[in-house]
Amino acid sequence: MTGLPGSLLAAVLTIGLLLSGALVLLAAAAYVRRPRRSTLLVALAFGTLFADTLVAVFMLEGLVSREVHHLVEHVLVVVLAVLVLAAVYYGRTVERRHAPDVDEHQ
Repeated sequence: MTGLPGSLLAAVLTIGLLLSGALVLLAAAAYVRRPRRSTLLVALAFGTLFADTLVAVFMLEGLVSREVHHLVEHVLVVVLAVLVLAAVYYGRTVERRHAPDVDEHQ
């Protein structure tokens, strides 16, 4: 597997699952409060972090092979990048075009 002892890797993955899960929940709550497409895209991006950690746990438990883990990991990195870029683009262009004209000093 890796150079890390199994218990250390398990601890790191557990912390990763907890923190990324918390980010997903916070982002979902933000989307509920402010249902904008860019907020949804950010929440989905955080979901890829959670999924990536979950796949690592599955590999550690022997539920998926090392090859599948690496393939899924790389796919999730691409998905994360696309979601973040889409959120920034959408938030800075599309949502701004549809926002009412408001004086920024108010």
